[in-house]
Amino acid sequence: IRTLAGTTNAAGSHHVRTELVRVDPPFSARLLVEAQVQDVSRQVGSARTTLLVHPAALNVGLRLSRSWVRAGDTTAVGVIVVDHDGRTMAGRRIELVRERLTWTWSDYRSTKLQAGDEAVVCDVVSAAEPAFCTLRFDQPGTYRLRADVRDDAGRVSRTEATLWVPGGAAPMRRDRHSLEVTA
Repeated sequence: IRTLAGTTNAAGSHHVRTELVRVDPPFSARLLVEAQVQDVSRQVGSARTTLLVHPAALNVGLRLSRSWVRAGDTTAVGVIVVDHDGRTMAGRRIELVRERLTWTWSDYRSTKLQAGDEAVVCDVVSAAEPAFCTLRFDQPGTYRLRADVRDDAGRVSRTEATLWVPGGAAPMRRDRHSLEVTA
């Protein structure tokens, strides 16, 4: 949260400028802007608006043919790059990274954590139509697919999709509503 203060001019106008140097992680985000003005008679007026802030001039899109796949099977992932007007941008290099997710459990909730088997599974160059990567998942589990694209200024925009491979051991479940009494 950042607070700025200023004084309006004779026309009742004041401009504020702020720079967002970096968005980390590099996803589009909402920026809430609120203003409050008090006049000489101490009457207060206020307003607020939400702005959509993009980390880069380009976005990468991922399309899964389905959100789950059997262990040992393959699935196609479509990859496309667009600008903020929706025009496709050909010639951009995209690395598709696969991460296997695991769960750790606390007393109150499960928390997803990134596992150590991160791997680049596909390296594509964008075109006017989606480029496709065919991926194979041999182990059961939940996987996150991550794609990054850089704009001409070197800024990164990221997209993620989740895919599930059924089977294997299920995450341990704790029942919060039970009580064990030992006498």
